[in-house]
Amino acid sequence: MIYTSMDSSCMGEVVWFGELDVNSGITITNSTMARNLCTIFHTEAAKHPDNLAIVYCEDIHCQRKITYSELQREATEIAKVLSLSKTCDAHFSVLKTVAGDKKQQEQHCHIIDEESMPESLFTEKQSIVCENLKSKNVDNMTSTVIGILCSPGPTAIACILGVLANNAYLYITPEYSRGELASIVKRIYMKSVLVEEKYLENVAEMVDVVLCSLYVFGTHFKLVSLHSEKESEFQRSNEMKDVAYVIPTSGSTGIPKYVYVPHLCIIPNIIDLVKLFEVGQEDCIFCAAPLTFDPSVVDLFLAFKAGARLVMVSPYLLKIPVLLLDIVLQNRVTILQATPTLLLSFGKERLKESFLGNNSSLKVLALGGEMFPKLSHLKQLVGEMCQTRIFNLYGITEVSCWATVAEVIISELVTDTEDSPPKTVSGEGMSDGFSERKVPLLGHSLKDMTPIGNSLSFTKVKVLSKSGEDVRDGEEGEIYIGGPERMCRVDDGTVNLDARFSATENRQAPSFFRPSGDRGVLKGGKIYFIGRLDCQVKRNGRKISLSEITRVCRNFNYVETCHVALHNEKQIIAFVYPHYEYVTEEDVWKDLRNNLSHWKLPDDVIIVKELPFNKHGKVDIQKLMTARQVSSVNRSDKYKLQSLDKFYRDLWKRILGCNNASPHDNFVKSGGNSLKAIQFTEELENFLGYSIPNLLDVLLSETLLKTYQLAKKYYSRNSFENVDIFHPKPSKIFKSENIRMLDSHFQTNAHGDYHTQNIIPSSYSEGICQEYDSLNKEEAPVKDGNLKLTVVSRRGILNKGTSPIHYKSIPYKIGLLWKYNLKKCIDSSPMIIEYGNGTSFAFVGSHSHKFACINAVTGTEHWCLQLGGRIESSPIISKNGAHVYIGCYDGLLYCICIESGQIIWKFTTGAEIKSSPIVDDEMGFVIFGSHDKILYCVTADGELTWKVSFSNGSIFSSPCISGNTVFVASLDGIVGGIDKNTGKIIWRRSVNKPVFSSLASYSRGIIFANVCKKIFSYSFSGSRLWKFETKGNVFSSPFVLQLENGMEVIGIGSHDNCVYFLNSYGEKIVEYNGLSPIYASPYLYCLNDQNAFRAVICETSGRFCIVHVMLNAKVDPEKSDSSTRSSNAVIETILERKLNGELFASPVFFKNRLYIGSRDDFLYGFYLHS
Repeated sequence: MIYTSMDSSCMGEVVWFGELDVNSGITITNSTMARNLCTIFHTEAAKHPDNLAIVYCEDIHCQRKITYSELQREATEIAKVLSLSKTCDAHFSVLKTVAGDKKQQEQHCHIIDEESMPESLFTEKQSIVCENLKSKNVDNMTSTVIGILCSPGPTAIACILGVLANNAYLYITPEYSRGELASIVKRIYMKSVLVEEKYLENVAEMVDVVLCSLYVFGTHFKLVSLHSEKESEFQRSNEMKDVAYVIPTSGSTGIPKYVYVPHLCIIPNIIDLVKLFEVGQEDCIFCAAPLTFDPSVVDLFLAFKAGARLVMVSPYLLKIPVLLLDIVLQNRVTILQATPTLLLSFGKERLKESFLGNNSSLKVLALGGEMFPKLSHLKQLVGEMCQTRIFNLYGITEVSCWATVAEVIISELVTDTEDSPPKTVSGEGMSDGFSERKVPLLGHSLKDMTPIGNSLSFTKVKVLSKSGEDVRDGEEGEIYIGGPERMCRVDDGTVNLDARFSATENRQAPSFFRPSGDRGVLKGGKIYFIGRLDCQVKRNGRKISLSEITRVCRNFNYVETCHVALHNEKQIIAFVYPHYEYVTEEDVWKDLRNNLSHWKLPDDVIIVKELPFNKHGKVDIQKLMTARQVSSVNRSDKYKLQSLDKFYRDLWKRILGCNNASPHDNFVKSGGNSLKAIQFTEELENFLGYSIPNLLDVLLSETLLKTYQLAKKYYSRNSFENVDIFHPKPSKIFKSENIRMLDSHFQTNAHGDYHTQNIIPSSYSEGICQEYDSLNKEEAPVKDGNLKLTVVSRRGILNKGTSPIHYKSIPYKIGLLWKYNLKKCIDSSPMIIEYGNGTSFAFVGSHSHKFACINAVTGTEHWCLQLGGRIESSPIISKNGAHVYIGCYDGLLYCICIESGQIIWKFTTGAEIKSSPIVDDEMGFVIFGSHDKILYCVTADGELTWKVSFSNGSIFSSPCISGNTVFVASLDGIVGGIDKNTGKIIWRRSVNKPVFSSLASYSRGIIFANVCKKIFSYSFSGSRLWKFETKGNVFSSPFVLQLENGMEVIGIGSHDNCVYFLNSYGEKIVEYNGLSPIYASPYLYCLNDQNAFRAVICETSGRFCIVHVMLNAKVDPEKSDSSTRSSNAVIETILERKLNGELFASPVFFKNRLYIGSRDDFLYGFYLHS
């Protein structure tokens, strides 16, 4: 037997038919079991205070080690802070509960608070509240969900343990966008979040009040209360106090759900597995799951229940299997819980030689979250003398975490699989959904599969038919999991399980059972998981099961694993990961045709050399789809070497599976359908290089010969006549990414693609238009002594030896020049430079870690670098015009050669750099802030000139320079002036609230805004000149424009959907009222009319517009809307468009060209003309 039953003394029995007593033979009882996860930790921490609790690997060479006593101390302090803060009055903005580094605070010069007392950081009234808090009975307060937004590692674990003392936690990964965070808050009704300070801006829009400040292992945190809707009835009930955590499902089967997991649901899992895996304090457990994936809870408390050591790694290392395996081996991990995809990513040879080798330290390998590997393939990963115990775990997040377990006996594995190799089987007769009849292929295929095993404590497992009845042996149905002690709430907790089940297709399952959505087969008293129920497509009235295709592929003896997915909800794509390199797509097609009905065949088969995985360790379908695009291009290139005759025959054979096609065969009658017809025409047109009119109609209605004759006709004409008679067909992979428009408007269709007239065919290189290819060799910066250079950034335009530009007051039309894909969100604002010879470049960074230099006119990539982290900082050019500087999330400031793209030097700080650097035009110094709370000044050679710890807050905004003073602001609301040459603090002031807005200088002083609706101007010596109040939070930075008549105009956006245009005295000239919040800075530019200017405005919704502002205009109150006029000016929107993604990056305008970075991953280059 390969599968073994667990000892009933520690496991409940699987309920195959009917219902059994869930507690029969179980030693765990409600009276003896710990009722709180936090209790489990503190009990063991008291026993083993000096044991290592966590080893955190930031990278391969850097480890941080935390003992149980250290972790317990931090968790206890957090619990105290949260208990005190529960009773804090929401009207008070800040409650100081934990002092930071007092010595560091004493070193700072005196801070002058010029705001009114209600906005003061610590008021007398708050001190009274602090004293009264100690007398409150916090133990009787209602439990609630507290979010934890921080980097993974020891700080996150301490926060989790601290929250668990009296509340439920929801770990929020910093990778979530602001939109995703807002959605989470709305769904969970969270009232408060414990947030690492460097991520404070992620939730700033939702913050109601900062309750307190604290340090966790030296990392600064804020506890903030949120603008949240009314709690659900469940969250106000007594049941909420039993909830341990809220966790999302992986979303692999649809939109992620949020599950409220009680302590008594997850604790039996911990106790069972500790006993089954024989976990002791000498063990080392590797946490492969992110904290947003519920197996991580099992990893944490498997270690904490036994006083064992937990090894964690940074998200960066989790994505690099080679480094990950090295860390596992170096730390001599003894217990690993992982997905099969993550395991296979280590590589079969390395697994067999080391991790699953003869002398491996690993004693337990538990695989779950996906279908367990075939036994015949598992044996190829394991050394002959391997002593590792291997388990199959099965469960669903809605009944967190695991429901069943089965052990594979390695000593019997080789015998069983070698004597009876798995056979390829026929899929004929397989059910479309699940049915109550026997499945013919079971006797063949299940021999190579592992059952889900016996149920864990307090858990029942059933396989039920559609009618709700228990299936009989050999039949398939849906797997149900439950038990009174394993019941979790889903989403807002208001879902009533009884009502939900009674409405589900007449299923009569008891109320504590939950459907898994998984298809199971009962065979010989064991349940086998065979795929998902919802993986089905209906075509021509017939249901096609993606699980069936997957299962058939997996049974081919040369296939390691297979994943079948839908592309655009229509095309079925089979991604096959073979054992051997020589396996081809044709091999797979041949066997699929022999084992599946023609109407069940996938639309495409792709051989992949590796399986990409997502943050949960499961197969990343999006990356597989990208692999398919690359495969399609390579396939097209290969076919172009063939003749049309051979290509056409091979294409017909491959798509229809017809070996002996007759010239009079019809596509539809030969097994084709509309989707296959589209695939056929696309591949044929890609081969030809152009579109053929009516090709699809002819293919569906005529014969093979007629379709071929049509293709041949155009193919011949293309060979000998002018190609302009055809419809040029650009490369499939780039046709929606790189389109150049001339004199035409652009518009989007339902899919967000751009459609134009007079399109120039694009080349096969990303961002390149063919007519400009020859420019690549000439695009080098000017190196003469008299530098002529124009720099255009979100701060405006800087002319070095060039003349200012003025634009005509004419109406605009807009066309898309090009768009460049950076693969992830763009929050970095672009910078444009133009040299005296006319060469111009655009520079921009992305969340993908990419930093690109692009020809600003053509979209041609000059170079593109992959840096060490996300890029939100905006670039700046060096004094000599030869280099560009950019800050990065890896804590490095990069200096890069513009001509070659070579990194000249890197300067290291202590944390992320989100502050955009500035360059001193006199000395060439580069000045920038970091989230390590330090302002740096380095030379053009990358040497440190000075650094200053300006305040207790991180520096997010960008500084500015005027004369010999650098002006800077921080996230704790401190603003001040620093001597440019020495780094000495000249003055500092407090504006009480975080400053995200970058500083700008103008004739009278500096301008900036704090997050809480106020725009400030201070003189260069630190005296406040004026304050202007908006109606919404301000993240936008001010833009200063000086008109020809000497007047200065200041533009700044706000989350009240407005852009305010002010004069130098803080008086409103006019305001623009938009449709959504405005995060980006507006870009203002002069016209040849000195009494007017224009501004480019980007809204977060993706809408952007250009407005025309006429100063000193006479306003007709009957004709002009009050929202668009003031006593001094009239504002008119002259152009507006909408992009697919959100807009957080500021726009740049130069020579009638508009550049906008979007969260749809693209940098857009537009052309404006009359």
